[in-house]
Amino acid sequence: MRTTALTLLAALLGILGASCGDELTEPDGMEASESQPALVDELNRRVPELLFEYRVPGVAVALLEAGVVEHQLVYGLADSEAQRPVTADTGFNIGSISKLFAAWGVMRLVEQGRIDLDASVEQYLTRWYLPESEFDSDGVTIRRLLSHTAGLTLEGYPGFEPGAPLPTLEESLRGATNGAGDVRLTMEPGKQWHYSGGGYTVLQLMIEEVTGEPFADYMQRNVLAPLGMGHSSFDVSNEILKASSEAHGILGKVIGGPRFTAMAAAGLETTVADLGRFAVANMGNEGGVQAGHPVLRSETLREMQAAAPATDGSYGLGYALYSFEDGFRTLGHDGANTGWYAQLHLLPESGRGIIVLTNGSNGWVLCEDIVCQWRKHVSPDADQVACQKPPYPLLSIIAEEESVAAALEHFAKLKSERSEEYKFPPAALHYFGYDLLRDDRVAEAIEAFKLNFQLFPEESAAAGSLGEAHLIAGNKDLAIKYLEKSLELNPESSKRAMMLEQARAMDLDQ
Repeated sequence: MRTTALTLLAALLGILGASCGDELTEPDGMEASESQPALVDELNRRVPELLFEYRVPGVAVALLEAGVVEHQLVYGLADSEAQRPVTADTGFNIGSISKLFAAWGVMRLVEQGRIDLDASVEQYLTRWYLPESEFDSDGVTIRRLLSHTAGLTLEGYPGFEPGAPLPTLEESLRGATNGAGDVRLTMEPGKQWHYSGGGYTVLQLMIEEVTGEPFADYMQRNVLAPLGMGHSSFDVSNEILKASSEAHGILGKVIGGPRFTAMAAAGLETTVADLGRFAVANMGNEGGVQAGHPVLRSETLREMQAAAPATDGSYGLGYALYSFEDGFRTLGHDGANTGWYAQLHLLPESGRGIIVLTNGSNGWVLCEDIVCQWRKHVSPDADQVACQKPPYPLLSIIAEEESVAAALEHFAKLKSERSEEYKFPPAALHYFGYDLLRDDRVAEAIEAFKLNFQLFPEESAAAGSLGEAHLIAGNKDLAIKYLEKSLELNPESSKRAMMLEQARAMDLDQ
């Protein structure tokens, strides 16, 4: 009898259940109140089920109300092999939320008059310069680097395996990034928003050059320690790792979490309790003062939390500015590395916020659901908030444990029987099919894209991905058929037009 992924997940109930829903009130002197019991009850009901379903071993959550951390909730395991539970002091890598802390470090130097926010960053560099470009590097200012409008490449970093030698900062900027490429200027500075983790590596170098000390040391002394974040560090030492969670892959198994030279972009290790202290420091725009230790002035925070030029309202100076489909707006950041996913959402004027830290590659599904439940409790238009789960991560789990055919069968069943619980956007199987292509499972990818096109025949992406898979498989006629259909639905797609040319030229000399 075939054992389904959900059955296997249910078998983990006895393993994880003992540590689900532990609540730690009044963390380290922060005042606790009881205005969110309904949300806590809902999370205690939903989160364990989602941990099982999506193979995420553990999660830590902090809820802020009236400018204080009101609840800390921990669920599941920090280490699925050692059966070690998550606590409020369990360390998590928070990926790109690191950029927000790096931005605080930069603005500390601005306040001290040691750097000019609108000066070219190269004014402060000696160890590395941007490669020659058709664009003027003088336009790569510190403000634009903070807001991702400097025109630089390199969106994100995969990191390096534990134990692997790390490149120097200069080597990383030149391209020693484990496949992510180098940092260069490819767009006119100040004209458009383009996310660049590489830009934050430039800022990391700038901090080291201006201060004369390693980035991690500067951040510890000037940002983390003043905020009371004693369990956080950009320098992941053995001492830090002793209290840290393990990273887990899509099946919930322990993997080696990546290490980073690009610390400012992706390297901070912290806890839900420590990140709660940072969140409190943002509240009421009186932020930067926690337990009497000033970090940034309130007017500096207001500037950082406002939309920066050329971002279309989506980004400040280090802060992502979120706008949800119901019109609800927050500020904060999210972060993803292999084996980790985290989200931070803040409402400084009301003193509300939420932190979600996970230790699994599928943690983004869990984060989205938890944040959605929070929005249902704090949004003025809560009745318009619909919390639906994407089926895509579950399909990858079933494909790994059973087969692609079983995953597609499960997808069809979810769509026909549980459409209110799961969301099915156009081309819903798009990412699942491309995962299969990346694993060289071309025939199985074709089956996924075929079902996708049957479900969404008027979507250009559905036709185009099926045509692309047939192109890779060498099926000339089918590749032409579906790529032509994709261009019929979206004549502006230059990518599909190029692929169609490749398909038509296939095997002409044979």
